[in-house]
Amino acid sequence: MAFVIARVITMPAVLVGSAWLVGRFRFLGLILSILAGWGILCFVYSTWPAPPMPNDWDEDREDMPRMAPFLMALWCVPIYVLITVCSWLDRRWDKAAADTRER
Repeated sequence: MAFVIARVITMPAVLVGSAWLVGRFRFLGLILSILAGWGILCFVYSTWPAPPMPNDWDEDREDMPRMAPFLMALWCVPIYVLITVCSWLDRRWDKAAADTRER
């Protein structure tokens, strides 16, 4: 039962932490969050494997080293794009506001 708790707690924690890293450090945070999330997910899924059922194996644990970077990229890249677009729009609106004040 511990594997369920560990796996359920890990996913939201990794997602929130990676969103914070991307928001704080932008591109460097994107790279760091993908790599750190990869390591954390592989560690958790191999430390707390699911109990084997008859004629079954823990597919998530075996696939996590290859699957984790893609999972993290699927989460982090859209956040990076959203933060970049919002930052760009904010600069444009600040510039437009400054131009209207000068007139």
